[in-house]
Amino acid sequence: MDEVESPEAYSKRERCEARIKRIFKRLISSSQQLSEYEMSRGYEALSYLFDHYLFKRYGIFNYPRVDFEHDIHTQRPFSLQALTRFNDLLKTGHKSDRAMLLLLFGEFLEVRGEHLLRRGASPILLLEEPENNLHPVNLAITWRFFSLLPMQKLVSTNSSQLLSFFPLSRIQRLVRHADLTKSYSLNAEHFSGNDLRRIAFHVRMNRPHSLFARSWLLVEGETETWLLTELARYCGYHFVVEGVQIIEFAQCGLDPLIKLAQDLHIEWHVLTDGDAAGQKYATRVEDMLLGKDFLANRLSILPALDIEHLFFENGFADIYLEAANYTEKDLARFAVSKIIDKAVHKYSKPGLGLAIASAVEERGADSIPPLLKRLFARLVGLARTQSG
Repeated sequence: MDEVESPEAYSKRERCEARIKRIFKRLISSSQQLSEYEMSRGYEALSYLFDHYLFKRYGIFNYPRVDFEHDIHTQRPFSLQALTRFNDLLKTGHKSDRAMLLLLFGEFLEVRGEHLLRRGASPILLLEEPENNLHPVNLAITWRFFSLLPMQKLVSTNSSQLLSFFPLSRIQRLVRHADLTKSYSLNAEHFSGNDLRRIAFHVRMNRPHSLFARSWLLVEGETETWLLTELARYCGYHFVVEGVQIIEFAQCGLDPLIKLAQDLHIEWHVLTDGDAAGQKYATRVEDMLLGKDFLANRLSILPALDIEHLFFENGFADIYLEAANYTEKDLARFAVSKIIDKAVHKYSKPGLGLAIASAVEERGADSIPPLLKRLFARLVGLARTQSG
């Protein structure tokens, strides 16, 4: 049975709501500031209504804290800690924050009309792209305010910064298909605690924009990230426009990233070196294929020890010889690996990658190894399957 309110409580609720409505109308219709007394009376009304609708129902429960370190538990919509912070906001918060609360609650009362809420009702706050027209700093401030509101929140966003404020377990990724839009989310049962800690740091915190990508290219190191983006552009593919994101998996680990892509329905492809470590990665990719996956859509193996050897053996030996202060005559005296190692020691792998990109720009896209050109076409094709 619903709880029956006493006439005294009912009338006080009515008085508080009427007071907030009056203040709300004055705030939006007049350029004059309200007096401190009027505002304080509004804060008192807010505090009472907050207590009336929410605290009596949710304040008695002591829900477990969210495990933010591993990002694995679903956060409860109400917690004793959140309620305390909100009460602090009502009593001692900044004037602008409390005025925003009055505007928010006043707008709610206007929309609600004469329909009363039951005591302990669970409000749902719907926010559509709250990042619009906000500087990143102001977006962080605005979300801090909304995060204090003790209510359920449903947010749609195109902001990677705003996305980074949410645990991965709370994110729903929308994918548009030809005739419908589907929602996908992380399944915590697919991950160990260590896996979740890694992807929370490497994806949600450091690369939140990758969650908006349509396709991931998972590579071993930084060189591939620098080089492949430029080479794809010379082939007529703009990864940013196509929704392709290159991610280095060495620190995060390959398995967590593949499982995350599968859960969120992000297309993915792995590029590995041809050495022993690359062969192990390739075996792992085969083991993680889903029922309808084709290996060719998920894996490319370089026909060389690494990407430096690939370019050395495909017409770019002069770049490495010059970087190592060698000439073609030295090829008979030194192994290819020694020449590459000396060039890398002098210029670093990313530096040599940029030198290769500059050389390709001069020589044309035909100088790019065929395997890489096929890789770019496949990545863009995978990404376009999610364009709706």
